[in-house]
Amino acid sequence: MRLPRRVPWASIAELDQVCAWIYTDENDLDAKTLAINRISAWKAITTLPHALESTLSILSVIVQDSSEQGSSSYLHIRQSYASAIIRLVNGLVDPLQVGAYARSIASIATQLNLPAWLVELRHAATHEDLPSIEVLREAARDAMAWLLNNYFIPAINPTAPQPLQASPLRPVLPLLMQYKTLLKITTRDASLRSEYRPEITKILRDIERWIAEAKVAADISAATLDWDTSGSGDDADDTDGRERWALERFSDALLEKGGLVPVSKK
Repeated sequence: MRLPRRVPWASIAELDQVCAWIYTDENDLDAKTLAINRISAWKAITTLPHALESTLSILSVIVQDSSEQGSSSYLHIRQSYASAIIRLVNGLVDPLQVGAYARSIASIATQLNLPAWLVELRHAATHEDLPSIEVLREAARDAMAWLLNNYFIPAINPTAPQPLQASPLRPVLPLLMQYKTLLKITTRDASLRSEYRPEITKILRDIERWIAEAKVAADISAATLDWDTSGSGDDADDTDGRERWALERFSDALLEKGGLVPVSKK
């Protein structure tokens, strides 16, 4: 049984008000400042979902940037933008980097419908030259739009059609059949085990990655991305729920004809 989740707002109308302050008028800095103050107050009383943490970080830089238009140096603004974007991408991707075999950030971002160029910008800002102020401003706009469509709208109106459409989860049965074929070969002739070990390892890695993909699909299927307002707020419970969903799909595939039986019936 999941315990009630602690949320900072007294009612969903408060979250709706914050959303309106942020998005109604792009040029209304006073409204954005109200949103920053409200989210900061929430942060003082409880842990915020990653989406709100990122909203606060990016919005603060946007307001600071707008207030300092005409400044001769944008270095500190560029660094703040880059840091906020890096934290947004890492915070979305890192909880889904699970299993013995890590998946690429780009593949997870694709499942989340996160713009691919934000992942590239994250890499550039971390390992290469700091992007220009114009590129970082555009990245902040895209990030805020993504947060609106994938956090605020689903949280405020959970029954509304969700814009996030996951790519269909690829079937795992072909991987299991491939694994079964390799195991039949090596079971019948033990001398072939060293020859086929790399292929078996590769299949096991692919199965591990499929389970990781299924965990992402579990989030998307619930239209929550780990930030719904009705759960317990316990990260361990959320992780267990995703893993349980993924393993149930995996078990269904194992129960298909030929899944659990490694050799023919006869």
